[in-house]
Amino acid sequence: MTGRTVTLGSVFSFPKTRIGTDANGGFVATGLDRAHWSSAAAIRKIIRSAFDVHGMPAYGPHSFRKTLARLGQEVCKTPEELKAWSQNLGHEDVMTTYRSYGQVPGDRQRQVLAALRAGNAP
Repeated sequence: MTGRTVTLGSVFSFPKTRIGTDANGGFVATGLDRAHWSSAAAIRKIIRSAFDVHGMPAYGPHSFRKTLARLGQEVCKTPEELKAWSQNLGHEDVMTTYRSYGQVPGDRQRQVLAALRAGNAP
């Protein structure tokens, strides 16, 4: 299905914590699991807690995805690189990444257009 967005649970960026037991039979984190979170609720709680500890306003998982998508626009130099980046965001179709996160900020848009008018690639 073209343009299908894979759920957060299948995006590699958020692996579940592997849980084991300690010598007393209590639960302990033992590493990362190959499985992924089934929803963003746990991630939101972790992020909110981390920001609260530092007295900062919390940002949700989607804000991080947006930041990663924007970074991909800057660092990817070939269509293949952008496709791989898009897949890492969980998008089957690179156009999903463009439609969801592809807006060029106004100041960057002006820079790109000025460079094109001058005959230079940005």
